[in-house]
Amino acid sequence: MTKHFMLQKGGALWPEDEECQKRLQKIGDDNACEIEIIVPRNIKHHRKFWKMMDLVRRQSVLQDRYPTTEALVQSFKIVTGVIEPVILPDGEIRMVPGSISFAKMDQGEFDAFYTKAVKIIVIDFLGGGPEDEEGLRNEIEEMIR
Repeated sequence: MTKHFMLQKGGALWPEDEECQKRLQKIGDDNACEIEIIVPRNIKHHRKFWKMMDLVRRQSVLQDRYPTTEALVQSFKIVTGVIEPVILPDGEIRMVPGSISFAKMDQGEFDAFYTKAVKIIVIDFLGGGPEDEEGLRNEIEEMIR
């Protein structure tokens, strides 16, 4: 099966290139086909997340608790529900941090994870409320440019 990319315009999907156009023509009019819609991850958004987490970790209070940015991200995965079960040899089930890799999350899923992470930073780390989230987003944008 070959992957093809489509562009959404005006509520319809359009082939991104000539190869995709030819493949669609082979299907023919009024024939149904199965598609899986996945919005590819935005690399800039991914990098913004990691920069944000690095800024949070570098707060002097947090450096002892989280010696690396990865350690901080692992804790955020758990509290945002990005977890996977692991069965230990004795049969006990433990939850461990899941993956936020491009292969595991599409852009919609990553957006939801990012939004939860911002809320945690605002409320748990900065002592703010939901009304402060937009301000933090703007500050992050300015800091990581």
